[in-house]
Amino acid sequence: MSVSQVELCNLALSRSGGQRIAQITSLGEASNESRQCAVKLPHLMRTALRSYPWRFATKKISLARITNNRTHEINNPYASALAEYAQTQNERESLQSREVQAQKEILFLYGSATLYQYPEDCLSARLVYPASFAGSGGVDSFMLTEGGEQNFSVELGQDGTKLIVTNVSDAILLYTSYVSDPSVWDSLFYDALAWQLAAELCVSLGNDMQKAQNLENKAMLAWDKAKSLDSKENYNPSFVSSYLRSRG
Repeated sequence: MSVSQVELCNLALSRSGGQRIAQITSLGEASNESRQCAVKLPHLMRTALRSYPWRFATKKISLARITNNRTHEINNPYASALAEYAQTQNERESLQSREVQAQKEILFLYGSATLYQYPEDCLSARLVYPASFAGSGGVDSFMLTEGGEQNFSVELGQDGTKLIVTNVSDAILLYTSYVSDPSVWDSLFYDALAWQLAAELCVSLGNDMQKAQNLENKAMLAWDKAKSLDSKENYNPSFVSSYLRSRG
């Protein structure tokens, strides 16, 4: 059965306030319940999706190389500070020195690297690997032969766009994408997010802090259950094994 964001919100509303809280028919209607859901749900979705490599949100894509790229296009964190905050000659000289040093570090780290476009729907870049591993074995083969160590960096370009910097040519990115359609989610993810939204809505809609804490506790248990089951079917061994070790 297909489900919608409105149905998710109504489930969360029923959990947060029972019959005292009105149900909604859309996220754009003129009610306090709808306004609160419209504000909170997008943030919670992005946070929940980014927090764990959910299978339903996992994508692989051949990265688009930025042609004629130059490492000086990577944003230097001291450049804007120099223009905005340096008031005295000593401050300007100090920031200029740090700017030069930061640029040297960028050139040292990425001088021979390739810049790629950051996918628009990417919430978490997890692994970059060569296209030569895209066939038999894929990610598992790369993890076994190369150890799966991080071999890329996400940087900010001077125009404010995100870049993926790596020494891998013909790179493929394994990442967590932004999936806003609840009908695509795993049912346990859906349930956990509904509990989380209920906890967030509880106080906003006038309920007491104790009830909000109880809802938060239920949300935590639901997230643990969802992640545990998802990890048993997840093919990213390095992340899953570290998650399971942290759970004891």
